[in-house]
Amino acid sequence: MGSMTHTPGRLALALCLLAPGWSGLAACGLLDGSSRVEEALEYLPAGATSVTFVDRAALEDRDGEPYAAPLTIDARVEWEAFATTGDDTVRVWKLDDDTDFEALADALKNTPEGDAVRLVPDERLAVAGDVDTAVAVAGDDEDSLADDGSYADLLDEAPDQDGLEFAGMTLEAGCGPAALFVVTDDVVRAHSALGPDASTEDTAFADRATAYAGWVARSGIFACD
Repeated sequence: MGSMTHTPGRLALALCLLAPGWSGLAACGLLDGSSRVEEALEYLPAGATSVTFVDRAALEDRDGEPYAAPLTIDARVEWEAFATTGDDTVRVWKLDDDTDFEALADALKNTPEGDAVRLVPDERLAVAGDVDTAVAVAGDDEDSLADDGSYADLLDEAPDQDGLEFAGMTLEAGCGPAALFVVTDDVVRAHSALGPDASTEDTAFADRATAYAGWVARSGIFACD
């Protein structure tokens, strides 16, 4: 993947997991929503087999600017997450308290992505992908991953839920349960319970790029049967 330009204060409609020289990327249910990643699970649909979470606010605090955001829409993102089930994807961005949703809605009308994004001002969200499902989950009209608790055990493997900058988790048959957690430059942890004996392996990677490459390619500890 080629290099990317860091662009402050913009909303990304495509989550970039890996780039050369990468330096940053519930109150209800069975999870208590005390961490950002648990909050994200409140807005992702129950039954999702794969989840990705990025805490952009934490990255901005550490790096001074958000990670590559290709759009020209001014909106600060606290965290972003997406979930997949088969061919369906739900993408969610949590926007900060100062977001002007009327201005953001007007800006979206003038972009090619305008029809693909739905705003949920009451929850300070922008959603894309299967927007009908995303809006239904945000409005508590459909169950979320926080409600079904399916990722609770994987999250228990995180070295520090409150400090997570990135979490990739999957329950896909043949690939999971498995997870990649990034807390700081020095803490990159992979967890996998794969293989015929369902044994658990816990590996600390020397650098993020190697960890992300393995996660995206589903290689090494993350290889699928």
